[in-house]
Amino acid sequence: MVEKDKPFRSKSLDDVYPDADPIPDTPSLLTKKQREYLTGQTDIKPKSADERSIRSRIRSRLKHLVGDMSRVANQAEVRDIDQAFEDEDIVNLWESSFALLLQRWVKYESSFRSNEYAPDRSLTDSLEDLIETGIVKAYQRRGEIVEGVSVDIDIEFGNTADEIEYNELSELSPKELTVLYESGQISLDEAWRAGFDL
Repeated sequence: MVEKDKPFRSKSLDDVYPDADPIPDTPSLLTKKQREYLTGQTDIKPKSADERSIRSRIRSRLKHLVGDMSRVANQAEVRDIDQAFEDEDIVNLWESSFALLLQRWVKYESSFRSNEYAPDRSLTDSLEDLIETGIVKAYQRRGEIVEGVSVDIDIEFGNTADEIEYNELSELSPKELTVLYESGQISLDEAWRAGFDL
């Protein structure tokens, strides 16, 4: 049973990635304490001053992430980047990390295109360009000339979050739970209670 004052966010990295190493002490984007908070390994109470403080600091660090990533991509030695990404312990984290950056980009592009200054192009056009650029960069880093890349994205939509009907969250499919969580309609605690898994 979940303690009344303790968030249900008690799923740890051991639950998500059973073979993952313990939370490292090395500071990076997050401090060890912030990592422990996000994985439910602290006694910080929800809606407390401590929680507001740690979330504020995480937001601040996250805001500077993209700028630092750009500096690394443009100015760091290729061999240093290669060595950093050779660590097998981070392989399982690539997908979710990339997905987070892509989600933020899609949200920004969607917002940008809703104003009068947006170019007359679809979101998928821009996404195709983004992926094509990434592919070209990747092969250039390998010392290969790319003469051309073609990416064609075709999205088939189902119901929106507002159109999903339910009495209990446990009735919903994994796709529906994911949409409700990712769109901010339900919390991660609620999603986990309903059986959502990462």
